[in-house]
Amino acid sequence: MKTRVNKKNKSITLGILLALTGATVARADETTSPQYAFDLTPSSDYIFRGVSQTENDPALFAWSRVSYDDFYATLGAENVDFNNGTSAEYDVSVGWSKVLAGYTVDLGVIRYGYVAAPSRIDTVELRAIVSHPLGPLTLGGALYHTSNYFGSNDSATYVEGNVAFPIAKALSGSIAYGRQTVSGGDDYSTWNAGASYAFNRHCALDLRYYDTVGHAASNLAGNHIVASVRLSM
Repeated sequence: MKTRVNKKNKSITLGILLALTGATVARADETTSPQYAFDLTPSSDYIFRGVSQTENDPALFAWSRVSYDDFYATLGAENVDFNNGTSAEYDVSVGWSKVLAGYTVDLGVIRYGYVAAPSRIDTVELRAIVSHPLGPLTLGGALYHTSNYFGSNDSATYVEGNVAFPIAKALSGSIAYGRQTVSGGDDYSTWNAGASYAFNRHCALDLRYYDTVGHAASNLAGNHIVASVRLSM
């Protein structure tokens, strides 16, 4: 998951995939032995913080995670198209996650790397994520910060608030609103809303609407409707 970068307008995040609900919070299983998880997600587009990373074309995400007690590490990869020869992205993250007084807290660091990029745009972000149940709702917030924003010397911060809620059996909805600020300019806002249906613990379908406010790349950051299927094991 990252911000879309091009040579003229460096702006764009899943992370994910902010996973398929826009409100996903990573959490390590509390156990004495390592736990493993694997996901494969075909999607009609790769939207990162409101901006397409694939020139509005389909994407395939592969993701793996190993957790031990409250600590975890993840490795993900997906195709990208920045119209400059860059062919793929890989995401490596480590973190700590724990439930404290009813709040799920996740602190970590993520590196976004790129294959065949004509210039160095690899980026490292620090992140803090928190969520808390409130009746049938799950409220969440996230903060991401980097001092080397995708090939620039600019610092950047992304802040998001989100809410997830049940709709019916196996069907849930979520809404998220975020703000990307960059020290060199190109600030913008983004939001998404959608629903996910879990066929079982291994397969879920997500349909989501994305839009942005104040982003210069209207063809990549305009409104999108994205369908994806998450296959887990």
